[in-house]
Amino acid sequence: PDVFGSFSVAMVRAGETGGSLDDALGHLAVYQERAEQIQSSVRTALTYPIILVFATLISLIILMTLVVPQFEHLFRESAVDLPLSTQILLWVSGFVQDYGWVVALGLLVGWLYLRMSQRNPDARAVWDRARLRLPVIGALVTRIEVERFARSLAALLSNGVSLPMALEFAGGTVRNSAIAAAIAEAAGNVKHGERLADTLAAVGVIPPLAIQLIRVGEEAGNLGVMLLKLADILAVEIESAMKRLVTLIEPSLIIVIGCFVAFVVISLLTAILEINALAI
Repeated sequence: PDVFGSFSVAMVRAGETGGSLDDALGHLAVYQERAEQIQSSVRTALTYPIILVFATLISLIILMTLVVPQFEHLFRESAVDLPLSTQILLWVSGFVQDYGWVVALGLLVGWLYLRMSQRNPDARAVWDRARLRLPVIGALVTRIEVERFARSLAALLSNGVSLPMALEFAGGTVRNSAIAAAIAEAAGNVKHGERLADTLAAVGVIPPLAIQLIRVGEEAGNLGVMLLKLADILAVEIESAMKRLVTLIEPSLIIVIGCFVAFVVISLLTAILEINALAI
């Protein structure tokens, strides 16, 4: 089970039962390839912003702990009234020197807590629901999860797995617990005779486009085909959304870094000009 998940087992079992193991393995290979493509695109898109953030943090630490303290001694000896921006800069520098380790320790503890909380179903559910409400990020996560769900459900249905059982296995491929819970609820309602589109629409986390295409598939009797169509549409949207997100993140980080560096430079230069004016 640590190697082959419930979805892979269900696909192989369906292929063996229906006498089409080769087709089942083909569908499984396509699904795994697409899942790897999504993960690879996410990692590639986030690599540069993460490197930029770490480089910025290191630069800021060097500025606050090595560069600004050198000017602080000069300002103290001059006994001049420093501008407000310079006072704020010196206070931040002193705070980083005295309590920077506390902040770093707090961030480490917070990160470890988040990692540990992922093992707690209740805490993970709260975090996953909050992540879906985030602007831009929430919509992207929803598309990724629904694309994975639609592709896996289509593969299971094409190999003769009944809809309620296919919903159970396909829901197991979803990583966001809020969406997984919604799919599990839908699976239970389908067992009691409700239509899949109606029960998914009632839970409120599935995008309207997905609901519409699933409803069309149910009414036309080709749910598997429409699920694949939905997965392909979402795959294109995911790729476009990732490009837009990276396009927004990179200049935003550069602007923030530039503003902070400008604040440091202006604060130091203003104070130096004040000292020079006093000397004259």
